[in-house]
Amino acid sequence: MRGKGYYFLAMLLIAGSWVGNIWYDQANRLERTVFLEHYIEVIPEAGDYFDLYYLEDKRLERKLIDIYIEGYPGLQVSPYPNYAEYRKQSLGKMIVSFDSTDSGQEPPEIKEPAVIRQVTALYSDGSSEKVRIGEIHLVPRDNVNRDHDPIQWTSGAGSSDHSGYDRLAVRRPVNLTGLSSVYMSMVEEGDLLVHADIAKRTPGISHRSEAPSEAEIKLSGVPILDLPLPVRLNQGDSVKVAYKFNLSSPAKRMQVYQLRLRLEYADAEGDQAPWQSVHHFAYYPSPTEREITEYVRERRGAL
Repeated sequence: MRGKGYYFLAMLLIAGSWVGNIWYDQANRLERTVFLEHYIEVIPEAGDYFDLYYLEDKRLERKLIDIYIEGYPGLQVSPYPNYAEYRKQSLGKMIVSFDSTDSGQEPPEIKEPAVIRQVTALYSDGSSEKVRIGEIHLVPRDNVNRDHDPIQWTSGAGSSDHSGYDRLAVRRPVNLTGLSSVYMSMVEEGDLLVHADIAKRTPGISHRSEAPSEAEIKLSGVPILDLPLPVRLNQGDSVKVAYKFNLSSPAKRMQVYQLRLRLEYADAEGDQAPWQSVHHFAYYPSPTEREITEYVRERRGAL
């Protein structure tokens, strides 16, 4: 009897382990394609673009193959389904650009701000559905580049720790008068750190940086919201705008951010129209296997 009892107990343990493995496997799989949450600000002109990220189970038979944005037929979409690979899922993305396509269809001309909150997802089985993707703000540039622009971009770089910088040279006297972004609240709340470092021109001394990009990326100067505007900039001055994302929660770190900070300038002599320099700040998630597992479980509960 004792031998039969041990046998029965062993069979129960094996069955329990088998059921547990099935439950664990199902709990870590997605039954449909899931888009991440995006917070994007883009300037609808040639050269600008935005990325839409999505997570998909490797065993899914119905795969995402394309997207369509209603009202904007001229946008060019480039799929990258295997942007990052995980044990059970793939992280893919769709790159959406305002460049002209070979089809002859021109990108849409957008003169007023607009917001896109959903796209039409097209799947490999011929089906489609509207899905929410967060919010994409289309913000036209107020003042386009002209000949003899007062500010010239000279260098810039980004890092894998979600930081970067732009360096600008002042070509003629201007006043830095303001700054704007749809997502300025991220700067105010500390989720995005932005510093401005203004090097005043000294006669006979060049401000060309000899520091490597890694050193340039470090935040220096003052928090940009603390600038005592307006700031007078003279010919030969150098302006460095550095940023670092400082996202405070795991949920925010699984979101996508593509922001456009616009610095606004007025001609010091009043002879030229106002002008803007636009700075691109981007955060793309790079989750670990554990973070993907946690995200999948959260999304399964929400689906």
